[in-house]
Amino acid sequence: MLYRVTWAINIESRSFPAAARKALRIHRNPDSVATVFDVRDSQGVVRQIHLPSNAAPSPAGTVLVVVPMEDGFVRDVQVFRTHRAAKKAEAAWLHQQDILDEQEREHKADWGTGIAIWECDLKG
Repeated sequence: MLYRVTWAINIESRSFPAAARKALRIHRNPDSVATVFDVRDSQGVVRQIHLPSNAAPSPAGTVLVVVPMEDGFVRDVQVFRTHRAAKKAEAAWLHQQDILDEQEREHKADWGTGIAIWECDLKG
């Protein structure tokens, strides 16, 4: 059966693309509570589905790679087993960079300074 799944959020931002980037960061944040979806089936029945947040450790064989970038150069990549540890490293890096809010984070990202957390399969 085909389902249409939607997630909605109201975001204050300076532009359409900036709002979309902000929503994507919120949605991909492993500690986000943005885990409520409206699911519509092909007959038009809609159910709101609440999924648990992802505060638990990553699945076996998966790691979280924290990738900071300064002025377009990747520096000091770190690997973690839990979302909580990765988010703590991200917060520490943001503090070191004096990035205190989403607006400043977006501004710095426009100039090649930012940080990402990637969930990756551990191989080898």
